[in-house]
Amino acid sequence: MSENRPDSVRVLVVDAEQHVRELYEEFLSSPKSNYTFDLTLCRQNEEAIQAVRAAIEVGTPFSLAFIDISRNSNKDGVRAAGEIRLLDPNIEIVIVSDHGDIALEKIVSRVPPAGKLLYLRKPFTPEEIVQLAVALGAKWQQERELYKIQTESENHVERRSVGSSSSKEQQRREMAEQIQAETELGKGEQRYSAIVENMPAMICCFLPDGTLTFVNGAYCSYFKKQRGELLGENFFQFIPTKDQQKVKNHFLSLTPDSPMVTYAHQVIVPGGTICWQSWTDRALFDEQGSLVEYQSIGYDITEQKHAEQALKESEEKYRTILESIEEGYFEVDLAGNFTFVNNSLCRIAGYSRHEVIGINNRDYTSPETAKEMS
Repeated sequence: MSENRPDSVRVLVVDAEQHVRELYEEFLSSPKSNYTFDLTLCRQNEEAIQAVRAAIEVGTPFSLAFIDISRNSNKDGVRAAGEIRLLDPNIEIVIVSDHGDIALEKIVSRVPPAGKLLYLRKPFTPEEIVQLAVALGAKWQQERELYKIQTESENHVERRSVGSSSSKEQQRREMAEQIQAETELGKGEQRYSAIVENMPAMICCFLPDGTLTFVNGAYCSYFKKQRGELLGENFFQFIPTKDQQKVKNHFLSLTPDSPMVTYAHQVIVPGGTICWQSWTDRALFDEQGSLVEYQSIGYDITEQKHAEQALKESEEKYRTILESIEEGYFEVDLAGNFTFVNNSLCRIAGYSRHEVIGINNRDYTSPETAKEMS
């Protein structure tokens, strides 16, 4: 692969909603971090499975796949992810969902291994999609390079074991091939490290007790500290005391079968300002199942949290106004079921709020009016 042109990362997207597929295309349409993304957008699971099969047959497999499993969009997404994993054990898979009660351990059991599986909540941001695409694409390529080097090394050992019949010229050629393979490995590691270092997302690694062992440039910039000031320090110092146990509980919930969790919490930045961050943490375990380290990728969501709070306060103010007016007021869903009624309507109708909410409005109208509404 020429180092003078950007690496191309093949990305598969499976989502039934056209506007979501268009968002992926928009987010990944231009080169990012020296990468270009070759997108295949699929609406249906079977279409995606066939695309993976065809890619393997022609020798151009996908690096990663974003597979939606939202309730109203793709209920069989986990099954499709499992079939795709069977077709291509090397593909990186990101499970995308719009609900938070998902059982990650069940997904991991159906789409192993956990090391090649991530979970992303909707609605996602452009930064999240680009960061995942770049990081997982680099990871996929590095693993391919490592596999190639390992294969070359095994072949080298096998050739050496044939006997002393090989000529000195052949031995020199084999040695040159080994040196070239090791050089390529070094380039791959340097490229991957550069991507991680320059990503806008905060990336860190830390021990089970919270001691930081790695931080990238974005992490240093966010907390306005040099790398040397952070490594060896405990990152819990940045979390408000009232939230520390909650954060620790997230880590304690991770197991070899369910090694990932995504959550949001507050942090204290230099100067004492309270901000919000969202993190996806992955726990690493050794062969005996003992916890070794955590790897995390995060980003700031302070503006999003402030917007959510402002919206909540606006809605509460709106509800207070509706409760105080003399006129009866109500809201219904698309099926005609009451979702909100104010006190005046309850007084006028002669029913309590508990009796009304969830009931279809036709049950409270005359037969003539109900007929007109149907």
